[in-house]
Amino acid sequence: FLCSHDQSLSVLPFPAAGMFTLLNSCCQRHSIGSLPARAIRSYVVQNATDICRINAVIFYTHRGKMFCADPNQKWVQLYLTVLKKLEKMDHDKPVILGH
Repeated sequence: FLCSHDQSLSVLPFPAAGMFTLLNSCCQRHSIGSLPARAIRSYVVQNATDICRINAVIFYTHRGKMFCADPNQKWVQLYLTVLKKLEKMDHDKPVILGH
């Protein structure tokens, strides 16, 4: 899997509509920096495996980018807490931060 960098984003191909498949997308390293909450469209938690060797939170942006965040970073934990609360409040609508 190859990564290209768009400023602080790790960009890898992924399927449309927020779907995640291991064969198409996998974080091999964490992106540098942080991501503004308003940029996040959705997320997936990646657990370390033989193929995806690091734990990561994959944030998908409104611009179709993939940001591989370190789950141990405080800003990532804060975003996940907020996103999980929003998901519990409304299961039928997509979760969007910063709107």
